[in-house]
Amino acid sequence: IHAVTDGVVTIDEDRKIVLFNRAAEAMFGIGADDALGSPIERFLEHLSISNSPGPEGATPVVSSAGSLQALIGRKQDGRTFPVEASLSRLQMEREALTTIVLRDITARITADAERRAHEALEASNKAKTEFLSRMSHELRTPLNAVIGFSKLLRLDTTTPLSLEQLERVQHVENAGAHLLALVNDVLDLSRIEAGEMSVSPEAVPLLRVIEEAATMVSPLVTKAGIEVFLAAELPASNSEQRAGTQFAPPGDLWVKADPVRLRQVLVNLLSNAVKYNRPGGRVALTWKRSGNDCEVL
Repeated sequence: IHAVTDGVVTIDEDRKIVLFNRAAEAMFGIGADDALGSPIERFLEHLSISNSPGPEGATPVVSSAGSLQALIGRKQDGRTFPVEASLSRLQMEREALTTIVLRDITARITADAERRAHEALEASNKAKTEFLSRMSHELRTPLNAVIGFSKLLRLDTTTPLSLEQLERVQHVENAGAHLLALVNDVLDLSRIEAGEMSVSPEAVPLLRVIEEAATMVSPLVTKAGIEVFLAAELPASNSEQRAGTQFAPPGDLWVKADPVRLRQVLVNLLSNAVKYNRPGGRVALTWKRSGNDCEVL
C-alpha cells in the first residue's frame, strides 16, 4: 500500500482513519502518525459511504468496489484541491472497513479548462473569419461604386465639372481608394491569422501624401475650428530651428515607404492632434531631413 502512487486511506465504521499511506501524506501535507484516528472529514469534504453515517448534507451513495466520487480535499494548511475517490468496503470479522483510493485531479481539471478555452477561442476565430468573409462583398461593393462614380464625374466631357468640383471629386476618389486598401488588408484573412501585415515600400513624394492625409481629416478640422499648418520648417520657437537645423524643400522630398501605411499613420496623427486639441487651436505638421532619414513632427 505504501508503494502505491495514489493516496490510500482506510477508515472504520466511525469514519476514523486507521491507515494513511505515504502518497496520502504527500497529498495532504501531514504525517501518518498525526492523521491516524482523525475523522475523514478533516481531509475530505462530503464523503458519502453506504451504511455509514455521513456529515450533514451529504448524499448517501451506495459504494461498491471501483465506485468514484468527485470530492474536495483539504490539506493540513487549509488549502483545498479537487480529488477523485474510489471506494471499496471490506467486511472484517468485527467491523467493516472502507478503503479510499485518492487521486489529485487538479492537473486534469486545469487541462480540461484549457481545452475548453482553446475550443472557445477556435470557435471565436471561426466566427470572426466567417463574419469577415461575409462582409467582404458588402464593404468592397459600395467602395468600388464610390470610386467608380467619382472617376465618371471627373472624366465626364458632356457636363464637365468646374476646377473646384474636380478637386473635390478627386479628394473623394483618393479617400475611397485609401479606405479600399485598408479594407483589403482587414479582409486578407490569411495574413490576419498568421499575424503578419504586408508592407510594400516604394518611392513616395512626402508632400503629396501629407496633403492627402490633411484632406481626409479636413471635415474634423472644420468641425473643431482648428487651424492646420503644413510646413517643412519647425516653428521659430523650436530650439532645433534656432540651432539652424536643415530642412528639405517641401516639393523636393521623396521617401521610401508604403504609401498606404504612411498615409494611415499621418491620418491617425492628424486626427488625434485635432481630437485632443482645444477649440480654435492649431496643428502644425512639419518634417525635416537628417541624413538619409526623414522625421515627421
